Amino acid sequence: MDDAAWGRREVWIVFAVALAARFLHLLASLQNPLLHTPILDEAYYAGLGRGIASGFLMGEGRAFFMDPLYGYFLGALLAAAGDDLLFVRAAQIVLDSVSAALVYLIGARLAGKTAGLAAGLIYAFYKVSFFYSLTILKTTLTMTALLLFVHLLVRASENASLKRWLLLGLLGGLAVELRANTALLMTMVPAMYWIARRPRMGAFVGACVMFAAGVMAPLMAGAARNFAAAGEFAMLPTQGGRLLYSCNNPDNLTGRYNTPPFSRPNPEDSETDFHAEAEKRLGKKLTQRQVSDYWTNETLSFLASTPSVILRLAANKLKAAGGDYEIPDIHSFYQAAEFSWVLRLPLPTFAFLLALGIPGLAAGFWRDRRVVYAIGPPLAIACSIVIFYASSRMRMEAVPFLAIGAGIFVKQAAEWLKGRDYARMASVCAVALALFAASKSVAPSPPSGAEEFYLAKGYLALNDLAGAKAAAQAGAEKFPAQSRFASLLGSVALAANQPDEAIAQNMKALQIEPGSADAYHNMGLAYLMKGDAVKAAPLIKKGLDMDPRPVRAFALARAHEISGDKKTAAFYYMETIRLSRHGGSLMAQAKEKIAALGAADGG
Repeated sequence: MDDAAWGRREVWIVFAVALAARFLHLLASLQNPLLHTPILDEAYYAGLGRGIASGFLMGEGRAFFMDPLYGYFLGALLAAAGDDLLFVRAAQIVLDSVSAALVYLIGARLAGKTAGLAAGLIYAFYKVSFFYSLTILKTTLTMTALLLFVHLLVRASENASLKRWLLLGLLGGLAVELRANTALLMTMVPAMYWIARRPRMGAFVGACVMFAAGVMAPLMAGAARNFAAAGEFAMLPTQGGRLLYSCNNPDNLTGRYNTPPFSRPNPEDSETDFHAEAEKRLGKKLTQRQVSDYWTNETLSFLASTPSVILRLAANKLKAAGGDYEIPDIHSFYQAAEFSWVLRLPLPTFAFLLALGIPGLAAGFWRDRRVVYAIGPPLAIACSIVIFYASSRMRMEAVPFLAIGAGIFVKQAAEWLKGRDYARMASVCAVALALFAASKSVAPSPPSGAEEFYLAKGYLALNDLAGAKAAAQAGAEKFPAQSRFASLLGSVALAANQPDEAIAQNMKALQIEPGSADAYHNMGLAYLMKGDAVKAAPLIKKGLDMDPRPVRAFALARAHEISGDKKTAAFYYMETIRLSRHGGSLMAQAKEKIAALGAADGG
């Protein structure tokens, strides 16, 4: 078998191993209710994708505040397969298996086939990537895009073709539209190219110009879309200032993402709350970009007035990012492992990749400057973490490149053993053991109740009332100061047709948190179930006023319709449409209700 054929065989071996492992995890996870219930960022992207799949190609009627390209990826898949998120998860499994193959290809090109095969197999068995491939998040697609970008970057740097650099820039611009933080890596590309190849100045300048032109093309297209939707020019998502402030403010020096007291955790709610707070403080109306600029300036002012916290924040972020513990972010790896025996297998974790990856990348660079192409992405991600916050999914994008470093480590170790270079072997292994121990020593983040809460909501969405009640009660016992568990128990009682129990649980929630919109809404639904629409309406309205959502507007419209006030009912059905996304089921129902009310009035 010739060398090229053997290389192709290795690619398919790595791909097949990765694919099999990930599909095993999918099969083992089918009983996890959160596999069937999008939450937080997942819910935003699922809604965006459904709207795009329904034909609303603008996605939403405002400038994008979150990275938009993943929404279009979802829209394409949902348009092809119908409203089936399981199909999306299966597609992401294939994508992540492609990522394993790309890890092999990059490792083999930079350090030889032995290093590439070791790297590809290490990533193929990296169980945290199994976990992310099943989430409705941009993590998996971003990793594939970054690996493809680096693979093509290595090839473009070996060829003086300006066309290749332009195409590489276009891919880089799309990667930025997928994850805005990738813009930092794009700025590092000229330096990486210079370090790796030392090109002639004319070739270097030409490549940089064409690359920059390629990157700007998708960004300008995105800015034009934002201008058409919102009348303001924004090349990047407008959530930057909100995210920056959330993890760098006087009330949060942990280095992790925590919304301030005036904001709710859901990303769309948080965007609304930050916008309202900025307008309240400044006493005037602001655009999305102006809001982002305001919170960016607030963050910079805080850091400038208290420079001593800068190092503290950076240290906390890097420590958390380097720890073996997977910080829950939207979903918890450890909760997912309770449903999947595959995630409980003794497979590599982050400490292993960190311990082998960093020395491997350093040793590889010592021998071949082109390894800088595998060093750039994790370096850019580390800088992004220092600027924003540490989380499992943010550092996940560095993992494939650490796997390349681990593959180089394996090859180097084999060469040192073969050459009996035991002193060098021992010194590098000592560094690796120190990194492994340091990573393992980082303490896990304190529990927040989010795992229990969203698990209970997942069971409730599947109408598994026993599972929902058990999870909500466990959360209520563990976190008695959180009203959301009592309110959720009220929702379980509603689903069980127990309105009196629902009223009692929501009263308990209001005793804990008098401003709970969920409690007012659910109590109104309970009275509606009892046939008392007159008592239900003001309770639902109070919840709607506190936290405007289409489901609340729809419930209030129903209450007024039942009580015979058709005009007010029609108004709140219109509110439901205004608050809903394109393609949402409540929007369609509200339109049907308005038509029916108009027909009943003869209009």
